[in-house]
Amino acid sequence: MTLVVQPSTQVDQPGIVRRRAIGTPEEIKVALDLLARSGTLVSASVPRQVAPGDPRVIVLVRVRDGVPTTHPASRSARRPRWVKPLVISGSILAVLAGLIIGGYFAVRQVVTAASGMPLAAVGFLAVVAVLVLLVGAGRTKGVCMGLHCSGCGHR
Repeated sequence: MTLVVQPSTQVDQPGIVRRRAIGTPEEIKVALDLLARSGTLVSASVPRQVAPGDPRVIVLVRVRDGVPTTHPASRSARRPRWVKPLVISGSILAVLAGLIIGGYFAVRQVVTAASGMPLAAVGFLAVVAVLVLLVGAGRTKGVCMGLHCSGCGHR
């Protein structure tokens, strides 16, 4: 694993930070490549081995201060801003179209069924619909309509 030691700024060159990177030669090569691609690498020393039997090496690196050193692939890919509103509006339109078409077919089915019924059956259904609307309106206002509702215990 590459270890980057705390930076030290040089007095004679403002904006340049000197860092010491410790790791295997492959890790150091990847770290230097990353810094070079991000445009922050100013210079790097020749790798020195830490100890005779140790596979790690030390490299002194000079980088520009204040420039982000994140890997370009680690940044999330930005989607265009219009994609999300487009998906939302498309979904809403699809649901509305489905409701309109479904409602049209339901009304058409009821009208077709009612045309074959006698007039008394249509009148009965109209009275039941008005009662359902009245009970529903009374419950939303919290008023007892006197129809033996379970909410107030009116008998």
